[in-house]
Amino acid sequence: MRTLVAATAALLALSLAISPVAGQDKTSGEEFEQSLRTNLRAFLVKRGVKKEERKFARTVAEHIVDAAHPSHRGVDLEWYRTEVDPVRRGCFVVTLHVSYFGRFTSASYPAEIRIAIESDNPGWCITKIEFQDTRNSIAANQRNLAKLKDRFNHVLEE
Repeated sequence: MRTLVAATAALLALSLAISPVAGQDKTSGEEFEQSLRTNLRAFLVKRGVKKEERKFARTVAEHIVDAAHPSHRGVDLEWYRTEVDPVRRGCFVVTLHVSYFGRFTSASYPAEIRIAIESDNPGWCITKIEFQDTRNSIAANQRNLAKLKDRFNHVLEE
């Protein structure tokens, strides 16, 4: 039993060492940052091409799942929607429904991601990223989500 636990712990450490850094794109961080700068406004006001809009939403979802659960395997974007916040003027709420898979269990975990974006200022600011999954007993990594939010905001300030 101890050998199995030790082997599982070693495998987990190896997989985390091999996996990409949380919140980092598999292709290029610079490509994603440029895409975030150019596509966010079009995405929020629905002025983009639907296919490109979905691709952008999927990329954002992948980054957020990478930050919340670095040991996941695969992300499927089921649907997304953008709404104007009825309470706070100049704010948008983007809701992404995704499912991701556990690296070791291969179980599918549905999740809802809510991103609050404020546009009242001259620029855009992400005020909150919420990650909620009901079936996974491992909580989302809030520290990585906060770092990702800061990274998104840094990109949007430029």
